[in-house]
Amino acid sequence: MAIDEAHNFLSRSSNRTKQVREATADHVLLFTATPINRGAEDLLSLVDLLGADNFEDETLELLDQLGRRAQDVKLTDDQAQLLRREIQRFTVRRTKSVLNGLVDEAPQSYLHPITNRVCRYPRHSSQTYITGETEVDRQVATRVREQAKALTGLALLGAVLAVPATVRHEYTDERWLAFRLGSAAGLAAHHVLAAMRSSTAALLEHLVGTEEAVRSLGIIGLTKPQPTGDTLAKVALLVEQGPPRVDLTCDLPEWLTDRAAWTTQCQTELSHYDAIHVEVKRLGDNRERAKAALVSRLSLSHDRVLAFDRHPITLAAIQPHILAKGVEVITATGATGTAKKQVQERFAAGSTKPGIALCTDAMSEGLNLQGASVIVHFDLPTTLRVAEQRVGRVDRMDSPYDEIEAWWPRDSEEFATRLRQRLQHRNSGSWSNAVSAVPRDLE
Repeated sequence: MAIDEAHNFLSRSSNRTKQVREATADHVLLFTATPINRGAEDLLSLVDLLGADNFEDETLELLDQLGRRAQDVKLTDDQAQLLRREIQRFTVRRTKSVLNGLVDEAPQSYLHPITNRVCRYPRHSSQTYITGETEVDRQVATRVREQAKALTGLALLGAVLAVPATVRHEYTDERWLAFRLGSAAGLAAHHVLAAMRSSTAALLEHLVGTEEAVRSLGIIGLTKPQPTGDTLAKVALLVEQGPPRVDLTCDLPEWLTDRAAWTTQCQTELSHYDAIHVEVKRLGDNRERAKAALVSRLSLSHDRVLAFDRHPITLAAIQPHILAKGVEVITATGATGTAKKQVQERFAAGSTKPGIALCTDAMSEGLNLQGASVIVHFDLPTTLRVAEQRVGRVDRMDSPYDEIEAWWPRDSEEFATRLRQRLQHRNSGSWSNAVSAVPRDLE
């Protein structure tokens, strides 16, 4: 059994991963060009896919211990080294620099059958761009941050608060409650800040929903299979539903046990979201215009420009501001099959037609788009895996270019999230597969 894009099978609880683990093939080949970036969790998942019967008793004993822990596995240095050594026995690793070195040794063995060009991975030129926010925008972002920090994350608590049986051996009721309340508050703030960093439209969508954001901003051409967001309505509904059921024996905050206190807590949460809603109306589209201007400028020196953002509504907000005379702009998301085919044709290796493609991450995997010589990140990828996948659309061994460019947003401090520090840390850490696309000056 041969599995391409094997990094998609590292989630140990997903149905597709379970099917692979339960397969009866005598031999399994896993292919991936994406680095390990979640550390221990990825290592353990690889061991699962390779099959426990391939490993020494010492490794199996370690795996048995780790398998009884929570998902957020913490390995000691010795344990990590043990798993690495075991996995290396089954690994053939070829980096881009190694492959290019092989090409240098015998270039005539790597000629493209059509163009007769020597096939090799292109050089990377990583650049950053200013995202164009004004002083007023930065002041608004600061106030949004203050409100986001005060969120409790009520809409993310769920209907029941209880320690899952799988982690009962590790979590007391007190610890689980602290974990759930802390993660809900942190995630609620992250959703606000990540949306704001993407675009004014994305933040508005998060607050009041897709339909209202499209209407109020006059956005046209947005294609989504279903509307998303509308956090204000979700929190308002919690007032009627009441607090979640709590199957914990520890001391609880009053708002989890008393209906009146819960209502007050929901109203407080709504007041913070309302304040953010007021602020987003003061936030202009300067950042979207700056990103559109970058793409327009790049289209003058590159025949085909590829750009990514995880929010479809952000792409729809940026597109009208792109001024590239005679160059077609295509927006391709997971919901636009026709646009996906157009991008594949326009950005094929042998294409001669100019074009600009605005894509969500649904277009960042499994497609050859090496007809482009430049990629723009409108947002910052959340993981190295996503970063590698995006750049990998143009960073192909049969690229017709000697050099490709990757442009990264240099957000002001008020708009930046911790993602840039996390991404840079992972890029320089021992789990990384030597990603060259992340510029050092993002720090």
